[in-house]
Amino acid sequence: MRHYESGKCGPSSAHVHIRTLMEWRIHQCLMCRWGFSLIFGIYGSVFPYAFAMAAVNAALTLAVGVFLEGMDDVNQDADTTNTVAGLMAGFSSVMMFILTFRSDIAYERWWEGGTLLQKTRGEWFNSYSSLVAFSSPKPELQRQVMEFHHLLARLMSLLFCCALQQVSPDKDRAFEILDMQGVEKESLMYLESTKDKVEIILQWIQRSIVLRMTDGILPVAPPVLSRAFQELSRGIVNLQNARKIADFPFPYPYAQVSMIMLLLHWGVMPIWCSMLLSKFMAAATSFAVIFFLWCLNFIALHLEAPFGDAPNDLPMDQMILDWNNSLCTLLSSRAQRPPAFDYDPVNHARWYTSMSTALPSLEDGEDWCHKATVESQLSNPKMRKRQSGGVVRNRSKESNRSSLDDQVQIKRQSTNESVATVLEHGEPGRIGMRTAAQGRLEIKPISPNVPAAPPPPKPEGPEASGGAAEIGPVSPNIPAAPSNADPEGLPVSGINSEIISQSC
Repeated sequence: MRHYESGKCGPSSAHVHIRTLMEWRIHQCLMCRWGFSLIFGIYGSVFPYAFAMAAVNAALTLAVGVFLEGMDDVNQDADTTNTVAGLMAGFSSVMMFILTFRSDIAYERWWEGGTLLQKTRGEWFNSYSSLVAFSSPKPELQRQVMEFHHLLARLMSLLFCCALQQVSPDKDRAFEILDMQGVEKESLMYLESTKDKVEIILQWIQRSIVLRMTDGILPVAPPVLSRAFQELSRGIVNLQNARKIADFPFPYPYAQVSMIMLLLHWGVMPIWCSMLLSKFMAAATSFAVIFFLWCLNFIALHLEAPFGDAPNDLPMDQMILDWNNSLCTLLSSRAQRPPAFDYDPVNHARWYTSMSTALPSLEDGEDWCHKATVESQLSNPKMRKRQSGGVVRNRSKESNRSSLDDQVQIKRQSTNESVATVLEHGEPGRIGMRTAAQGRLEIKPISPNVPAAPPPPKPEGPEASGGAAEIGPVSPNIPAAPSNADPEGLPVSGINSEIISQSC
């Protein structure tokens, strides 16, 4: 949602008179949606430059017109008028074609430069992300892993900074990078003394990858790790293509001829317009023609070198800020750990949908999932569920049977594996268990002194062959699986029985 400041582009208060609100909406439609607000922009506009050239030319045209009106012996016949009109139209058309062609080439250079920088950023960030993901998860190597990650982040920040400096007209242009504290000073001094900074940093990164392979920090197969090297190489290729735009300017002969023709056209325009029109009409016509022709010329001049720091150049300062933020974000613990997922075959087989605004935020509590589920159920009555006694039941038996057939195939392996369905150990005497034959999630109280209730009788007939194997009773002699670990040893979060009973 766009927030407006008071008195600038929106209403100053929520309690606005209806007439004022309607006027503001009409202003928004005319100014923002229809693009009329672009007319009054000054920052990055070529209008001031073109206006200066057109205003001076219009003043000269008016002076020439007044001078010609004071001369009685100047007679203009029809042939002279037609000749002057033909010369004026032909020369202006040639100028319009030349300047339009130059403006198109300038825009192509500007757009290609931005595209190549974004491709370079994407390739290098994919390589950085892959290296972070390929790192070893062993606890005894975590210090070495973090050391490698932080060094890699700083080298990547320095790499993109030097890449932008390489294409910039000012080779010493300052960009914001991550703090280099902790990096060897001798290496940084050597880097400062060389001209090929990008190539040196790229070599440092590749060499670090090879060394971390031998140390066990990157315990992946070489064919898989080669992806990082390929993305680094593709990024440097895109950077070299961007240097083509920076090192090869617009052809000088073409720019020189177009500028000479512009000045010649600017000088003869007052005479031509004064010979064909009255003094005021001649001044207005001269102003309009000169204004738009010089607008095209200044557009080409502003766009054909896109790597500077002018208003219409590429936002390289913002690009490296976003790059540094992305590097730091990927080093957070939350970004490196995939989210846990509590799979429920009954609820998840229905594929509920919700709006993206229903995603949780830091201010939301633990019951955000329940709120989103309730809103989804209320929006579609056919998908509502009935809750009673801590048991989640579905209205339709056919939907239960189809969802179980599609999503759940629980096989009987051993009694120990059946205990792996334990979901909750937070409350004493309560175990969450999934019953495959009934296709529902139950919270059954288990007393230490009272044996567990026997499972429901196995159905006979065609349903027995088509359904999945059921889970037997929980034996008190078999230890339960710990709540903070899955069968593979990875930590998982526990599930609250109250949230389960609320169909979340």
